[in-house]
Amino acid sequence: MKFLVSIILIVLSVSFAYANQAVMTMTEGTATTTSTLAISTNVNRRYLLIQNKGSHSIYVKIQSAHEVGEEGVVIVAGGNWEPTVVPVDSIFLQSASATSDFTIVQGR
Repeated sequence: MKFLVSIILIVLSVSFAYANQAVMTMTEGTATTTSTLAISTNVNRRYLLIQNKGSHSIYVKIQSAHEVGEEGVVIVAGGNWEPTVVPVDSIFLQSASATSDFTIVQGR
């Protein structure tokens, strides 16, 4: 009986260890003043981080392209956005002016 309980505990601990792991992918690019698709819809997305590495603010729009300027979540120059509730929809980016480099990390 003790042996069986030990085996069950080992299996459970291994299962919990793997539950906290994710396959991560990184996308880098440059946002312009034209709304551009940065990453496509991903129903398996469980983590998202968008980092603004440029010197201009970036506007993040979920699900559809920006229709007019300054729509969506603002990421200031040098800042990032890591939403608590992760959107699985497409992500569009637009720079406030000129261009701004970005990095996106997403996980499943």
